[in-house]
Amino acid sequence: PISRNVLEHNIEKFRLTMGMILANILCRTYVLDGKFINHKTKQQIFDFFIEEGRECCDLDKDEVSALFNKNYDYLQRIFSHPQVQSIANDFAQHLTENRTLTQSQIITALQSLNSL
Repeated sequence: PISRNVLEHNIEKFRLTMGMILANILCRTYVLDGKFINHKTKQQIFDFFIEEGRECCDLDKDEVSALFNKNYDYLQRIFSHPQVQSIANDFAQHLTENRTLTQSQIITALQSLNSL
């Protein structure tokens, strides 16, 4: 049997990984493509996380659903915000033009988010 601390640690890593994957997908979809994720795509992403949650943390569908919905709703609000979209677009444009960013350029870009 897995200890409670190990299980909690694994669930937290799963939650964070889910958040990073969802943030990447939502940012690319909302900000770069100017679209919302359709129901079919959202369901496919959710199904992926159900399987991952079961395999890595022994979570059932309801437990994964709670984590998914909380992450998805939060990130959807963030990436649908016009100022966040503007900052992300500027960041992406700079990367497209220069292919690299210095540490100070990244910090400057991220500091713009503090004003929101």
